[in-house]
Formats: sequence, structure tokens, C-alpha cells
Amino acid sequence: MAEAKHQTQRAERKRKLLALAQSTLASAIATCPSYLVGSFGSDKRINVTRAMWADLRAVLEKALSGAESEEDVRQRVEEHVAQWQRGQDHWWRLHPPSPARVLRGIRTAKLVVDTVNNTPELRQLVDTVIQAVQIKLRQRREAKGSSSSSSSSSSSS
Repeated sequence: MAEAKHQTQRAERKRKLLALAQSTLASAIATCPSYLVGSFGSDKRINVTRAMWADLRAVLEKALSGAESEEDVRQRVEEHVAQWQRGQDHWWRLHPPSPARVLRGIRTAKLVVDTVNNTPELRQLVDTVIQAVQIKLRQRREAKGSSSSSSSSSSSS
């Protein structure tokens, strides 16, 4: 009889912890950027919340015994949301190229340089472009130098 009462209390506690987890999930989702979860009340946010709750509830149903603290449940929900967010928010992070890709790029660049150096017409074209760029840079420096010296001389008058 005492065992049955204990089981009932644990089941009730587990239901309360699941309700807490669901409200914590809503709060945690509210802290996510709207481009990931949608604006408040949008279909996107509703769908994201439902999908995350389905995943989280399955995990919690198995893991919760009813003896956990509310803080443990909150932490588990927040970790779940953070892990989901990292998985979704990866598109903007720079990923270094693989070593094979780096080597391929180096080989390609070497082939281009070798081709230019071994083809007189291309070598002449490259030399012409380099001279034009150097002239343009020199003109910019001179224009910058003369505009800064004229503004300093006009401010001293």
C-alpha cells in the first residue's frame, strides 16, 4: 500500500516536472533569435516549439524519475535548447577548409602562376596590369597627401 502511494506521488511529481519543463522550454525559446525560431505567435515558432517539445518530452519521459529538483529539469531543458540552437545557428560560422581542399587550392594557384610565367603573352599582360595598379596607387597617395596638406595649411591661416 505504501509502495503504491509512493508510486502515485512520483507519477504526480513527474507530471509537474514535465509541465515545468514545457514552460521552461517556452521561456528558453523566447531567448533565441527570431530568425531561428520565428517571431512570437508565428507558425514557425509554434512548429519549432512543438518539434522541440516532442524531442525533449521523449528524453524526459525516459530520464525523469520524479525525484529530480526543478532546477535540474530547468537546466536540462536549457541545455537541450542551447544544443538545438548551436545545431541550427551554424550557417554563419566560418569553417576552415579541409587540408585536402587547401592543398588543391595551392596546386591550382601554382599552376596558374606557372602558366603565366611560362606564357610570354600572359607575362606581358600581367606586367602591364601591375604597372597600371602601381600608377593608380601612386596617384591616390599623391592626391591624399596634397589634400591633407592643403587642409592643414588652410586651418593654420
